[in-house]
Amino acid sequence: MLYDVRTHPIGQPCTILGSGRTVLSEGERFDNRQFIHAGLSEVGRSKLYESMFGGPLPDGLSDVERSSLERALDERADEKFREVTGIESRYIFDGNLSDLAALAAQDALDRTGINVDEIDAILVATNTPDEYNIANGVKKRITASVDAYCNTMMAACTVGASVVFEGWKMVRLGFRRVLCIGAERATTLASKDHYKAANLFGDAAFALVLGPADHEAFTFFAYRSDPFENADGKDQSRFIRRLPSGFDQDGPDVHKYVAKVLPAELQRIFKDLDLDPASIDHFIPHQASRWTNEVLVDKLKQERRWGVSFRAVIHSNVVEMGNTSAASTGWLYARAEAQGLITSGQRCLVASFGAGMSYTFYLFTAP
Repeated sequence: MLYDVRTHPIGQPCTILGSGRTVLSEGERFDNRQFIHAGLSEVGRSKLYESMFGGPLPDGLSDVERSSLERALDERADEKFREVTGIESRYIFDGNLSDLAALAAQDALDRTGINVDEIDAILVATNTPDEYNIANGVKKRITASVDAYCNTMMAACTVGASVVFEGWKMVRLGFRRVLCIGAERATTLASKDHYKAANLFGDAAFALVLGPADHEAFTFFAYRSDPFENADGKDQSRFIRRLPSGFDQDGPDVHKYVAKVLPAELQRIFKDLDLDPASIDHFIPHQASRWTNEVLVDKLKQERRWGVSFRAVIHSNVVEMGNTSAASTGWLYARAEAQGLITSGQRCLVASFGAGMSYTFYLFTAP
């Protein structure tokens, strides 16, 4: 799907009225060594130590000897995590997902000065729901009107951008204020027994308030889901999988998909819509891993039409926050807006991607 907003004559123009995000405490931040003890089970730590040591830890060690060996292995594991994913820390939120989402929602309301009674709809994107309708839980926590429409969406990491498209459609239909939220306790996505997957994720949430404007802020939305076999005969819907006890992925295949498909698709979209890559001021990609992000940007710069003119500011937080799934792109925008890094009139390209394999892109002008 490629939707050129400029050709859409129906409904009221839409813009982003404001944004908010979670800013968790230093006590909720865990570096790699802390994560090994707080984020992994005993089974997970044993598997990690065995992978670092080359086999089971020897029996008969004294407490002092075992502690010394584990500290050495923690240091080696920290280096390995940094080498494989580039991730150095992540936040772990000890609460319900609705609580986390409500923090971002309240921050957005506070920053915009919008009264909660003005909210007509609450949309939540997540892959880690802990109740049937997270949007309803947010409504309760921020005390929005009982008449406010509530819906929760789940579609892997891509859904953090898709929720903005859904909110945009509602504003075009006549809604006054739509609260679009991406919230994840992504540290629950993977089993604590599986250190290779568990170390990837962090918890976070963002909120955007969409509403009517004199001029349309959004230029296009693009979506693709490709659950079919690729040229190598591999089932792309199986690259990222939910398991009974967590999450698993074929990391090299996901990395290859991002490097091969996304740059080519962005080039095609900009060509079809006659858009100049030089017009992009900010590029906000999903934060899968440091190396996945870097290969995506490198490949974009190698594309024939993009290489010379693509000079956008690249936004990232994966090193310090890990992969926050549906929360990643919106959180980056909210931070940049709050810090004055994105200013009125600048054009922002958002690129989210995930299991399916799938992507959602959108381009907008900052209010």
